[in-house]
Amino acid sequence: MTYDSAYDGEEALKKAATGKYDLIILDIMLPKIMGTDVCREIRKKAMFRFSL
Repeated sequence: MTYDSAYDGEEALKKAATGKYDLIILDIMLPKIMGTDVCREIRKKAMFRFSL
């Protein structure tokens, strides 16, 4: 099992767009872009796909 971390919301968005993650845990109070906005952007851009 591996993990990754991001210091701020901008970095989190970049990593979400380029990486493959099974789970993303966001802090609401991230610097630069809040966690809720990061979540909204990930969902809006459909950066990853769900498979069952």
